[in-house]
Amino acid sequence: MTLASVSSAFAAADYAALAQTTNTVSIDNVVVEVIAPPAASSGTFSIALANVDAVASGQIRFTYDAAFGLQITDAQLTSRGTGFSLNKSPYATGNPALLGYQVLFFNLSSLTIAPGTGAILTISYTTTANASGSIPLTFTQAILSNAAAQALPVTTVNGSFTRTILQPTATP
Repeated sequence: MTLASVSSAFAAADYAALAQTTNTVSIDNVVVEVIAPPAASSGTFSIALANVDAVASGQIRFTYDAAFGLQITDAQLTSRGTGFSLNKSPYATGNPALLGYQVLFFNLSSLTIAPGTGAILTISYTTTANASGSIPLTFTQAILSNAAAQALPVTTVNGSFTRTILQPTATP
């Protein structure tokens, strides 16, 4: 049996405060609990955008520990990105201890992501049965552009992935 929960890196009030002053991209803090004996697991987590500027495109790259047993398998735009195109893939980090994943979102018309707060990407993952512990999910790049293809200021907030294997409790 697998129990999984995902907690956001920031509360909604924190997103609102950030969105008043800057464009911020953040990765969830993911917490997964599985009952021993462990099995492989899968799930999703979010990358959020709190933005004051209209965003026409973006490129996001993040890394994670290669030895942990986590594999990013997909990325999808949320409803905030309706009408946008998405390219996603693993990328070579140049460090054998780190795996990387990159996402590029864009549109070929005049669509923009309106200023606001909330998830922009849903990231799918799998884990190996014995993956256990906590690892950082670290941004290596976050580029946002407006409709005139001008770079927008952006701040990043890294997340984490924690997987705990719980011992079963005896039932009387």
